[in-house]
Amino acid sequence: SRKKGHREALLSNLTIALIEHKRIFTTVAKAKALRMYAEPLITRAKKDDTANRRLVFSYLQSRDAVKELFGPIVQAKGYHTNREGLYETEDSVSACFQFHDGLPGSGSWRFVSHESARQDRIELIGDQGQLCFSVFTYDPIVLHNAQGRQEIIVPNPQHVQMPLIEQVVLHLQHQGFCTADSISATSVNWVMDRILGKI
Repeated sequence: SRKKGHREALLSNLTIALIEHKRIFTTVAKAKALRMYAEPLITRAKKDDTANRRLVFSYLQSRDAVKELFGPIVQAKGYHTNREGLYETEDSVSACFQFHDGLPGSGSWRFVSHESARQDRIELIGDQGQLCFSVFTYDPIVLHNAQGRQEIIVPNPQHVQMPLIEQVVLHLQHQGFCTADSISATSVNWVMDRILGKI
């Protein structure tokens, strides 16, 4: 009797809870539906590549759940400097990192570039294509694969943090579970501290 969008959101949230807590308590009907929804995603996670990570993330919309399925970053190293001296923090950072299965990654951030050199672009390159997107602009997501180039336009929410705020509110009202906590942030902090040479 649920609408399709509500049913998918319910199954996605149940899957995230199952992945993060290793077990959940629910009704038999929901458990059967969850099994059909979660098993293909878990099977995808057994082959760790960019395409499978994207696919699983498209269903779950949870970086923490994807990290739990595919594994964490186990090595990270960075180079950083404060080139312009405008603030007390680094304004130029380059990093390389490696996931537990050996998959490498790298990134560079320069927050004081001249306007002509500014580029906000993340590229995920896999064995079946390339995905490019921006963090700070409203440019469309671009997928390059065997079928060619495809632009994916995702409408930006009026308030970017609203989904997280809604999770926090539901958590505080004991009507949901918010996974963004100090425990989930620990691995990200470790990676950032490694990149910035703090540990």
